[in-house]
Amino acid sequence: MRKILRIQKNVEFTLIELLVVISIIAILASLLLPALNKAKMRAKSVICISQQKQIGFFFESYASDYNNYFPCRNQYRDSNADNGISWVTALMPYSSSNKIVYGINNQLPAGSIFICPLVENLAISSAVYGLNTKLFGEDQKTGVNPFRCKVSSIRGPSKSFVIVDSWFHKNTLENRRKGRYTAEEPDFICYRHARKANGLFADGHVSSDGPELYNLPPYDYSYYPFNANNSGKGNRNGAVWLYGFWPYD
Repeated sequence: MRKILRIQKNVEFTLIELLVVISIIAILASLLLPALNKAKMRAKSVICISQQKQIGFFFESYASDYNNYFPCRNQYRDSNADNGISWVTALMPYSSSNKIVYGINNQLPAGSIFICPLVENLAISSAVYGLNTKLFGEDQKTGVNPFRCKVSSIRGPSKSFVIVDSWFHKNTLENRRKGRYTAEEPDFICYRHARKANGLFADGHVSSDGPELYNLPPYDYSYYPFNANNSGKGNRNGAVWLYGFWPYD
């Protein structure tokens, strides 16, 4: 019987060779990680768009039940402010989770459809999609009738936003980490998706737009996309955004 002899050799790397290999791995990682991070953020942006489309179905279902109106910011059973519910709570029964959130502070669990998936370590688990209260109304109390527009009466529904990515305020990092369920001013709109904000419009479509759409000068909300009081004014180019996008940039 023929025997096959195997000769094993101990292969050793010199310190210089080891450092060269480590340097190559580090260079490859520095090239790949930014691309992977951008791909991850893009994927979360797509999920955000999908969430807003689903919320759009909630709005439509609500309107079919409530005389063709979308919910306003806060609604009350009576004049008692403690009996209020927000637009988020008003839409909860139409969600598949069917989790009712009582009150107007909108304390939501992680992974809620009303929280953008790109948001991490949110200081307050509040909704981060803001309602266009300029078109759909502020607080609704007994004896008080703020402006509310019927969906079928909206002028330029494809240009009038319903909800949009939002944060508490642009002025401090702490406020940028807080959620906000209204977007009645440009300062409350968050451009967290590669310097764009995802927004649901009254015709049901969702698009990603920058400050050139939302940052209206000098904050005349009668123009699109706010369309305050359903004035139906034409488009107006937004002002230059002078503030940072961090921590989302």
